[in-house]
Amino acid sequence: MRMLIVVFTVIIAVYNAASTISVSYKNCTSSNAIGKLDRIEFVPNSPQLDEKFLILGYGSTSQQLDRPSYNLKVDDGFINKNFNEDACEPFSYDFPLNTGSLDYNPIACPVSVGNVVTNITGLISSKAPSGTATTIMKIFSEANQAGAEVICVEVDMVIS
Repeated sequence: MRMLIVVFTVIIAVYNAASTISVSYKNCTSSNAIGKLDRIEFVPNSPQLDEKFLILGYGSTSQQLDRPSYNLKVDDGFINKNFNEDACEPFSYDFPLNTGSLDYNPIACPVSVGNVVTNITGLISSKAPSGTATTIMKIFSEANQAGAEVICVEVDMVIS
């Protein structure tokens, strides 16, 4: 029975395979955060299937960050993952069935007061099913998701 469910899921995924991606973001930074999110930039502006794209976050911090960390929530409609990571170290996540990937490119630590740019490389495969993939990233001032919130951003990728 389990094998039948897996086969059925693969058939649905292939039938509903992606053809376009549209992206948007929302600033979810709280009012008492020590950072400010200025903007998110997608490079290229309209990501293409089966090609890597960048998600660049531009902002600033009012305090030095010696060892910041982050929480990354990934929800693609099928998989709901929660990652707690060190912002000074690289991190990669591969979506199931080779449907995509996210690679966090670390910031140089310690982070001085002032402007900060974060950088994530993404890829969405043409094998990905239609739907919305949402990532919420919250950066904290200290290791292990402790200390003050620096920024929070939600990125939505509508795959159709």
